[in-house]
Amino acid sequence: MTDPVSAQMFVLLWKWRLLILLLLIGWGGWAFLRSIETMLLFPAPRASAPLLLPEGSRLERVKTPVGEVEAILLPALVAGDQPAPLLLYCHGNGNLIDHQLKRFDTFRKAGFAVLLAEYPGYGRSQGSPSDRSIEKAVVAIYDWGVQQPEIDSQTVIGYGRSMGGGAVCLLSKHRPLSAMVLESTYTSIVDAAGDHYGWVSRFMSNRFDNLSVVTTFDKPILILHGNQDRLVPIRHAESLHAANPGSEYVVLPCGHNDCESSHRHALEFLRQHEFVKSL
Repeated sequence: MTDPVSAQMFVLLWKWRLLILLLLIGWGGWAFLRSIETMLLFPAPRASAPLLLPEGSRLERVKTPVGEVEAILLPALVAGDQPAPLLLYCHGNGNLIDHQLKRFDTFRKAGFAVLLAEYPGYGRSQGSPSDRSIEKAVVAIYDWGVQQPEIDSQTVIGYGRSMGGGAVCLLSKHRPLSAMVLESTYTSIVDAAGDHYGWVSRFMSNRFDNLSVVTTFDKPILILHGNQDRLVPIRHAESLHAANPGSEYVVLPCGHNDCESSHRHALEFLRQHEFVKSL
């Protein structure tokens, strides 16, 4: 005859084993989803070629709460006796600051100094990328940039492309920006992922909620987006513009990575708002 106490202990033991098994399966599934999310959102290329800096520019390893990250300060290319306004640029998820060195000469000729912000885990920077680590990194880079004597700390423009738009929006929650330029940017990473992966995107830990930031940002905003963008459909730009009717919205004849006229429109926007007198 089976001992009732032993039987109860046997059942209880199996319940505990089953619970532990389910917890392990759940943890494994969560870890798998997080690793897939990180690979998709943050390919984090490493630097391979030697970095050849333009004359007069400066590479800085900025100390942040998530490790040292790199930033490159490109000086204005016009002589002046006043500190230069700063254009702080945040690139897309598959790029590096190394790739941007020659792309901002028109801004520099217009009187801007340009600060290229690298992300944790990208290039030669320490740490690992996430919305929270990127947020901490760009704030630290901003703080370093406005402390430089050649920079006008009262005039800082945030320019973000694709995921970089999310970085700029996060920055604007902590530091003053005189204006924002958002190119090929989504309303949130959850919405953007939902366009491609459906309901699975709701489990993402990274959010980049740009829509809520744009809604309350009270300085000039320029939204640029390609009408042939298949990665981030143009409805994201339309929603961002609708959330802040005072924003300026320009539709470009391009896709996600080939909007060659975006800088021309950005310069015109900055001229209209008189951020640089020499434009």
